[in-house]
Amino acid sequence: MEQPALLSIIRTETTYRFRLDLPGGPLGQEYSTDLTAEVRERLRRSLQAIGQTTEVKRSGTRVGPTQDALLTLGRYLFETILPAPLQESIRRVETALIMSTNTPDIPWELMYDNSPKSKRYLCQALSVGRIVHQERETMQQRFAPLERPGRKINGRRDAQGLSVLFLVNPTNERPGAEEEVATLCTSLPESVTRIILYRQQANQLQMRVRIGADTPHVLHYAGPLPQTNGTGEPTLALAGNSRLDTNVFEQLLQGLPKHPLVFLSYHEDERGGRSI
Repeated sequence: MEQPALLSIIRTETTYRFRLDLPGGPLGQEYSTDLTAEVRERLRRSLQAIGQTTEVKRSGTRVGPTQDALLTLGRYLFETILPAPLQESIRRVETALIMSTNTPDIPWELMYDNSPKSKRYLCQALSVGRIVHQERETMQQRFAPLERPGRKINGRRDAQGLSVLFLVNPTNERPGAEEEVATLCTSLPESVTRIILYRQQANQLQMRVRIGADTPHVLHYAGPLPQTNGTGEPTLALAGNSRLDTNVFEQLLQGLPKHPLVFLSYHEDERGGRSI
């Protein structure tokens, strides 16, 4: 299954931060748009126009926002708030697009590209999905002190010392897995590099990025029991509806000098059973 592109949109007190990660490529460059008073006010008015409905007295029904209001908001999001380098990058996306954002009130799916070759809303041009970033931010704060980044040489982590890639609770159904990994990470020596992908982060795209950059020696999976596919082969659940089977695993590990040791920690009904 073709992996989606990931567009991260994070609002802070003073900026919107954007980053587009393409499947099979390195982490994208981060861009930002300042949240000036003018930007806030124009966005507020555009969203307000979308939220308003017009009552039709004769029929007693209500109709949604006008096409003009949708276009105004869509063009403002795309042309003003989305940084120019990402406008061109999104035009070249040919896969599905997942948006990770902490702004559930803003319909980024309605970004409108008014260029002559497009003139379409983003959700018309691509298959678009969305995940909530706020929960991930909370988890990042929890796990951030546990990660120990190693020194980089030529774009890769220094191979000296042990490096462990953790895939933690990818289905968001096994909180016990998070407790286990948090406890384990605090007990590991300082020399061990911890690379942690939890919940929505534990997907094939993020795995490819981190494996390519960090060359882990151990892959620790903490999640639900494996299932079997149509051929009877066991598969591990990842974030979304994706799976980790033999073929996918071999593709992810291409280019590594040596395959990592895989440690499986299964959690079912919050009773952990481990297998190596």
